[in-house]
Amino acid sequence: MKLTVKYYGMVAEITNKDFEDIVLDNNEGVFKLKDILQKKYKKLSLVNYKIAVNKKLEELDIALNEDAEVALLPPFAGG
Repeated sequence: MKLTVKYYGMVAEITNKDFEDIVLDNNEGVFKLKDILQKKYKKLSLVNYKIAVNKKLEELDIALNEDAEVALLPPFAGG
């Protein structure tokens, strides 16, 4: 399946992109996506980013489907 992954803040600076398409096997999830991206962009492992799927912060064990909206979010402070 092909996913469009959006990058924000310092994550976009590391990848030098605002978004890109990533291909995963069917039934793979956030854990596999994170693994692929950290191998492609070594500096991502140094940043404490979050992964949102369909505008909701998710855990690594969530499965993905082709129409999922995926975003990597930089660390942020709450108030």
